[in-house]
Amino acid sequence: MPSFNKIVSKKFISNVVKDGKTVAVSAATETSTWKRDDVTAQKVGELLKNSLGNWGGKLPEGTEEICSRETEHKSDSDNRNHITAVCFDAKGQAKTVHVPVKKT
Repeated sequence: MPSFNKIVSKKFISNVVKDGKTVAVSAATETSTWKRDDVTAQKVGELLKNSLGNWGGKLPEGTEEICSRETEHKSDSDNRNHITAVCFDAKGQAKTVHVPVKKT
C-alpha cells in the first residue's frame, strides 16, 4: 500500500521538457480521501507546470508523468512553499516529490 493518498483520477494539463525529457503534467481530481473539481485541478496543474520550469531539482529516474496531489503549502518536513506531486514511471511506480513554488 502506498504511503500517500492514492490518486484515483487526474486531469492532463500539458507536456513539459524537464531534465531533457518530455514529461506529462497532470493534477489529481480525486484521491483516496478527497475530490477536486476540474477548474481547480487546472489551476493547480498550471502552478505545477510553471513551478517545474523554475525548479533546479531533478525528477526521479524514469519519470513519465508528474501529478500535483496537493496545492501549494508548507509542512513540518519542508518549510518552503511547495507543491506535493507524485512522479510516475512507465510501470506506474510512484514517488512523491516536493516542487518549490517561486513567489512572484
